[in-house]
Amino acid sequence: MRNAGPDAAPGSVLVLASTPELGNTDWTCSTVGGAQCPAVGGAGELGEQISLPAGSGLDFIQNGVADAQLVDPLIVTVTVSGSAATPNFVIDSDSSNNQASDVNNIERIFTSGFE
Repeated sequence: MRNAGPDAAPGSVLVLASTPELGNTDWTCSTVGGAQCPAVGGAGELGEQISLPAGSGLDFIQNGVADAQLVDPLIVTVTVSGSAATPNFVIDSDSSNNQASDVNNIERIFTSGFE
């Protein structure tokens, strides 16, 4: 994620969730332009409080295991919002870019169930 500025985004909350939910999830974080990761990595679904200086960003990679019988696409959604716990006096002039989804179609070699 990126904060194009012009203001910092302190006390923001990042939530990354998948539908259907993945099992055995873990994640890693790397920084861009002066941001600080909440941790180098972790286990489970991603839900962290972050602060992004203007012009900075964080890159998260999440790994997980999908159910072997999954036939629908796997949808991963990330949402960033202000935290009620931290005073945030930044006005977000474009809240339409605070959520994004990625649709991953499941490709299988064998789908007949006779493997």
